[in-house]
Amino acid sequence: MPVAMKRIVAMQPVPSATRGLRRVLVAVDFSEGSERGWQRALRVPLDPAANLQVVHVLPIQERRKSRLDKVLEIYAARELQKIVRAMQRILVRAGMRGVAVTCEVRHGAPYDEIVQAARDHRSELIVVGRSGRQGLRHFLLGSTAERVIWSSAIPVLVAQEPRPRPYRRVLVAFDNSVAARAAFRAGIRLADEAARIDVVRATDLSHLLAAKNLGVSLRRVREIAAREQRDAERGMASVLAESGAEELDVRLAVRHGSPASVILDELKRHKSELIVLGTHSRSGIQRAILGSVAESVVRRATGDVLVARSEAPAAQRPRRKPSVSGGSGDGALGGPIVLH
Repeated sequence: MPVAMKRIVAMQPVPSATRGLRRVLVAVDFSEGSERGWQRALRVPLDPAANLQVVHVLPIQERRKSRLDKVLEIYAARELQKIVRAMQRILVRAGMRGVAVTCEVRHGAPYDEIVQAARDHRSELIVVGRSGRQGLRHFLLGSTAERVIWSSAIPVLVAQEPRPRPYRRVLVAFDNSVAARAAFRAGIRLADEAARIDVVRATDLSHLLAAKNLGVSLRRVREIAAREQRDAERGMASVLAESGAEELDVRLAVRHGSPASVILDELKRHKSELIVLGTHSRSGIQRAILGSVAESVVRRATGDVLVARSEAPAAQRPRRKPSVSGGSGDGALGGPIVLH
């Protein structure tokens, strides 16, 4: 799909010398949705010397390429060059010549190659895009993006805003777990310096209230709710201190009810532009999503979603030597494609 230049003329990248990202991987498939992904990648806070790696994966085996596969490879390389040039022009216009934009075509299972590429490049963030605002339910079910989200130990940002701007209304789902704290830290790095960050701690006390007939007093229920409030406050303050972000406008709310429903209600109430979720890895894709709060929220959210977890990356495959290497970091247009 040709790059729609008219839509991106007004965009400006966001430099950040304090907490900007240095290495971002952008997965593209040349659809309208992936265009939103690379546009968003230019709007996250970037280090002045950041590297943006744009990756397209052909679902073919490198050693068994047919004539048609080679044609598709050439097409992919040309389309990647268009994206790289568009991104570089925007960066040059914004005076961010120190940000490099490189690209590569890889072969294999798309979700596996995207995650591996992020590991190879030691990326701090993976960005994928999608079209429409109908929620992620159909987009994610069995898709490459779903598998990237649930198999990557690197935070994954799903972008769907057609005209991305800095995140100034951010919602963080927070239960003070290790995963939630990791997600909170990742969300802080994406938020605009003038952002309002709403932190919601969802507590489901329905089982305790139902147990009143079994001797659990209302006073005890209130004590538990107060303890949840104090725990969330301490955890939030700790994350802000660790991130050096005490100056941000952060507000905590403890809501009682089903966690997924509470989070989605808060998302609608605050009109948040980004929702931040932590999740835990499990064995197998289906176990990772089945019945989880994060899965329910991600599929029903209508804005951008950042999913992160704290687990260390799985063992890497040996890094393959590229057949062609290159890229540019000085704002010059062009640069060779890396073929894997």
